[in-house]
Amino acid sequence: MHITAGTAALVAAIVRPERLNKVLEALYLAEVRGLTVSKVQGHGGATAQVETYRDTTVKIDLQATIRLEVACASGDRSHHTIPW
Repeated sequence: MHITAGTAALVAAIVRPERLNKVLEALYLAEVRGLTVSKVQGHGGATAQVETYRDTTVKIDLQATIRLEVACASGDRSHHTIPW
């Protein structure tokens, strides 16, 4: 896909690491090409984990997640439903 200046949209999604392969497979089947995958940390509706390290209780607020970014032409009106 060739994107000229001013005609692109960036679509970003945050997914759990264990769902990444299914998401990538669905994007491939939807003929989505050209994406960026990054490991990130964050929290949303998840509750904080509490772990013990050397007899000290530590609250882990951030969870490992995956960020996907896809650039697409803003004039592209094709919509795909991706079954996560």
